[in-house]
Amino acid sequence: MCCEGDGECCCCYHPCACWKVIIYLVIGVAALITMIVLIVCSFQWVEVGFYGLDANYIVQIVDDKNTYDEGRYFLGLGHGFIQYPKTVQTLDFSQNTSGTAITARTKDGLALTLGITLQYELIRNSLPALYRMLDHDYVEVLKNVARDQARDVASHWRAVEFFHNRSSIEYDLRVSMAEAFLDFYARCTDVQMKSIDLPDAFETSIEQTEVARQDIEKAVFELSSAQVLAQTRIMYAQVDQTVQITAANASAQAKIVQAKASAQGLNLTTTATADAAATLAALSGFTPSDLVRYMYIQALAAHSSSALTIGLDPPVDLANI
Repeated sequence: MCCEGDGECCCCYHPCACWKVIIYLVIGVAALITMIVLIVCSFQWVEVGFYGLDANYIVQIVDDKNTYDEGRYFLGLGHGFIQYPKTVQTLDFSQNTSGTAITARTKDGLALTLGITLQYELIRNSLPALYRMLDHDYVEVLKNVARDQARDVASHWRAVEFFHNRSSIEYDLRVSMAEAFLDFYARCTDVQMKSIDLPDAFETSIEQTEVARQDIEKAVFELSSAQVLAQTRIMYAQVDQTVQITAANASAQAKIVQAKASAQGLNLTTTATADAAATLAALSGFTPSDLVRYMYIQALAAHSSSALTIGLDPPVDLANI
């Protein structure tokens, strides 16, 4: 340590050398802080759920070769990210929201107000091209594209078909939107037609037509039911007729069989009686008249009551004796 004549001391051998050291230290610390700040400022972040394009704000250019996912990246001073959503986005054209419903005209010239919503997502690898085409104002452009496509599709369908063919119209909207959005590096994933507003007079006519159509369907159904009932009754009658005919045929066949059996029995009895009489005549030597008289006497003897014989005529041969 050295001291000067006035009593002040310095830590160096030369006067005021300490002040120089302090200044150098201050400059070094400032430079270090500045370097830290610059390094920190060279890091940029892509938020969760977004893609990022590296934009150099110093020379006003955008890196069109790389697309960044969410995270932290060292880009350098003067750089930042232009961010685009990576999740599915919704465009809402409804009367009950802040969006404006789409006005159009049908194929038959009627005014039409459509309330639709659609979902889309940006194509990751096409984001640099999207930036070159539309900068960062792509949402309004996509809204205009959606309105144009909805009007074009509506012009191909008659007003009544918006009530009876709604699913087909939604399909046409979905196909048309998908093709149009690809030209702007976006992918339309779905379309919903939420509301349809036609002139009041036409809607009243549609309601009346629908009521009449339902009445016609009801009458056709009642006619069909009556026809089915009539056919059922005819079927039951035919079945009952078949049963009766079958029963009658069975009864007739039974009577025929019974008559044949009786005839056969009588034939057998008569044959047996004739054979017995012939045998008796052969053994006894009876003449035919004797045989008849014998059979007459046997017939009278077979009855227990003598009253049965009163008024019974004798055989012809006996009457002539």
